[in-house]
Amino acid sequence: MGEVVAEWIFDGTANRIMEWKRQEVAARQEIAQSTLGRFGFTSHPMAQHLWLELPEPWCTDDFVSQAKMRGVLVSPAEIFVAGRAAAPYAVRITLGSVPDRDTLARGLTTLAEILDAPPQPCKTVI
Repeated sequence: MGEVVAEWIFDGTANRIMEWKRQEVAARQEIAQSTLGRFGFTSHPMAQHLWLELPEPWCTDDFVSQAKMRGVLVSPAEIFVAGRAAAPYAVRITLGSVPDRDTLARGLTTLAEILDAPPQPCKTVI
């Protein structure tokens, strides 16, 4: 394995792969900005994820449930909080886990559609 990596570095393959990844991440960040930018999110331009802040009256659990019911998986901020700190009303969206840009665009559009509508009841309390 080390020999393969050394060869990739020597022949420029590693640089070509890194450049392709940079371009792909930038393109996916651009899709996210054009789809979700009006809702406000935090991300680094070269990150493969973003933090979407949920507007009122959305609660994180309800948004995660609505997204899941529509086939989009997002991670609630609570799972990233250490200790007893309060979690923000936000979700983490991974841009790099979907196979292509079209699938990403459809998923992000679904999230925008969810945010454009009022929260729907997701849980039954008995």
